[in-house]
Amino acid sequence: MILRPEPGNSQSVARAKAKGLNAFGYPLFAIEAVDWTGPPASDFNALLLTSANAVRGLDAYCRLPVYAVGAATAKAARSAGLIVAKEGTNGVDAFLASLEPQKMFHPHGEDTTPTAPNGHEITQAITYRSRAVEPATPIWDALDEAPIVLLHSQRAIMHFAALTGQQDIDRSRISLVAISQAVANLAGSGWEAVALAAFPRDDAMIDAALALSTGSRG
Repeated sequence: MILRPEPGNSQSVARAKAKGLNAFGYPLFAIEAVDWTGPPASDFNALLLTSANAVRGLDAYCRLPVYAVGAATAKAARSAGLIVAKEGTNGVDAFLASLEPQKMFHPHGEDTTPTAPNGHEITQAITYRSRAVEPATPIWDALDEAPIVLLHSQRAIMHFAALTGQQDIDRSRISLVAISQAVANLAGSGWEAVALAAFPRDDAMIDAALALSTGSRG
């Protein structure tokens, strides 16, 4: 079960199905733009993009090379007409550590964890937010099927945990895959299992879900 907002939800479902998982998407959030005014592009040598949701509204920065954290973000940047200089694979911290010091502009979501500079000069701006939505009715039936739930953010686990409490769902039949230790730390107790992705990437989360589905669950 994948809870992240679109368009990432459908992409994650497709990746999971390609690896043989019986995957379903139930977005608990919707992405919406916020009004923002950024500093002039001339102040920077590059754009840092950590989410595909951040590529919209960057026309003023289109001449800056893009450092994209992850394949999906890089693909979205190219589709938006941006020039991807380098694509990271192991999370933002490792990616920044691999680069020469830069002056970067980092558009990001309202709930994005602050990025450690790692020797760079990074200016950040909130350009979008994820709004919690009422889950589709079939989610409650799906939760009765002892699912493995992929959690891509701290807000996701908090929202999902609250929903299971409101609906008196038996947590002991639900396993979680967290994208990071920070997400796992917020999970609380009572779940069948809480697994951590090897890297903070969607494909690593799917690998962890696959290991759960073929491991302790038989």
